[in-house]
Amino acid sequence: MLKLSDLVDRPDIRLGPLLISPSRRVVQGPEGSIHPEPLVMQVFLLLLDSRGKVVMRNELFDRCWGEAAVGDDSLNRAIAGVRKIAADAAPGLFAIETVPRTGYRLTGEILSFEADTGKTHRVSQRVPISRRAMLGAAAVGLGGLGAFAFIRQRQDPRVAALVEKGRQTILYGSPTRAQGTDYFQQATKLAPNNAAVWGWLAVAHRNVAENAGPDEVAAAVQACREAADKALAIDGNEANALAALATLQPFLGDWPGAEARLRSVLARAPTNFLALDQYTILLQAAGYNQESWTANERAIRAEPLSPLPQYKRALKHWIFGRPDQADLTIERALELWPRHPAVWNSRLMLFAYTGRGEAALHFMNDERARPRLFSAEMSDYWHTSIAGLSRRSKSEIEKARRVNLAYAKRSPGFATWAIMTTSMLGELDAAFEIASGYLLRRGPSVGSLLKDSREMPINDHRWRRTMNLFTPATAAMRADPRFLELCDGIGLSDYWARRGKKPDYQLQPA
Repeated sequence: MLKLSDLVDRPDIRLGPLLISPSRRVVQGPEGSIHPEPLVMQVFLLLLDSRGKVVMRNELFDRCWGEAAVGDDSLNRAIAGVRKIAADAAPGLFAIETVPRTGYRLTGEILSFEADTGKTHRVSQRVPISRRAMLGAAAVGLGGLGAFAFIRQRQDPRVAALVEKGRQTILYGSPTRAQGTDYFQQATKLAPNNAAVWGWLAVAHRNVAENAGPDEVAAAVQACREAADKALAIDGNEANALAALATLQPFLGDWPGAEARLRSVLARAPTNFLALDQYTILLQAAGYNQESWTANERAIRAEPLSPLPQYKRALKHWIFGRPDQADLTIERALELWPRHPAVWNSRLMLFAYTGRGEAALHFMNDERARPRLFSAEMSDYWHTSIAGLSRRSKSEIEKARRVNLAYAKRSPGFATWAIMTTSMLGELDAAFEIASGYLLRRGPSVGSLLKDSREMPINDHRWRRTMNLFTPATAAMRADPRFLELCDGIGLSDYWARRGKKPDYQLQPA
């Protein structure tokens, strides 16, 4: 089974215009550079060493995962990562061919180049190692400063294994209460002087703070600060610690400050995933849809196998009037993460808000595919809302209006959906009533900022974010004079003025 030292010890390889540096985890080609995860690099080198011969699936599992209990999804993700190397760094130079029910092989012009390397050290050489060490070999930072330091130090495999488990929890956007803190806390005990481990722990506590109930938020914020302080005392540029501190405070009412903090982190660590993901959210919440798209694409390049930027990409295709691309993107995401709450919810929204009520109902009624936390209340809300959106009868619209006003008071998640739904129904009085109650804490629809335990957990709603105000579903609201009054109240108008740039919806089409 392969281990991280196989990458560290292997010399650079030159194959025509392609430079492969396993030790630095970089592949540089005519179109740019890419930094694949260690596991992706290992699979790539194994296919490369086979020189066009088919590598059996069982061999890939044995050589790259050993005895670890992983499924086909893990191999599929690794192969997708290798294909991304070709697409981003050297399009047309090589490809990965799938041999059905057998394995994979490398094809293309790359096979005609003689490898130019300083010494012979084939990554396919068998080296015995434990399952835990292989998990450690996959450990990698969130694309910021400190990630490579973590790898170079050749950590205790137990530490690397724990960090990788916690990292996957963060990248998945897991709705678990711990957010991976347990893994990172164990890792800090084993490696108390490792800045990267403390930085990860700060990120995990930051995520707990964003999702926790009122009795737990203060403790999570303090734990985040303490972990970040320890990381920065060891390494003042530890990117995850900087990103965690930069995103602890809510955006609402502090738009310029939030942007300044995020831009400061990204100036030091341009590929830090947390900072990019939060910057994507901030820009969308402020109506800068095109800038948000650009930030999200950077997040995808940093972590192509995280579902978080993938569902955002699908929604942005919808925002930009590209429904076909939106469908393709969200369907691909569903294949990889079929029960991820945000991915699943995005698929439902795209059906419901693009005039495909029957498809939305069929999708929602498939109990085998629904997320675990999809509740009876959600089912009632969506059945009623979809009926109003699809049938458009006065009675159905009135029923949907009443249901949306009622559910909007229950939690931020319902309020966010209700603003979009009532706007699409043409019930603008209701839409603004809900928005005022949710965002400004005014009027009869002031609801709960606490998360209903039965509600699908969606992080973006915890601190009253406003991405939904700049989607096609709320176009009617943006055309109403009351919309600018709402933006005045939440500080967006002042932010636009300070930034010296209008939001996208106010710009004249080219």
